[in-house]
Amino acid sequence: MSKDREWYLINYEERRKILAGHIGTARSDKESPGIVSYTTYSFGLGDQEFVVLYELDDLAAWSHVTEKLREVMARKWIINESPIFVGIYNGDKLVV
Repeated sequence: MSKDREWYLINYEERRKILAGHIGTARSDKESPGIVSYTTYSFGLGDQEFVVLYELDDLAAWSHVTEKLREVMARKWIINESPIFVGIYNGDKLVV
């Protein structure tokens, strides 16, 4: 996801708190247990600040989480959430 320029004018500690709220929302949704999140920073490699991979068993549960994420404060600065890829891991290989 990409953020607008105003995001980077906020001091680091405040940005960290805002992102913690965003991450906490994804991890603590009671209707979507078992979602595992992997994050890697990619600042400077493209327009996005980081890349996130979510591992889950139920795509409908993820849809519920994304709806909740629309309500968090961090949304104020998000300008682009693409690309989004969905894949299925069958134990032998990843199918995207």
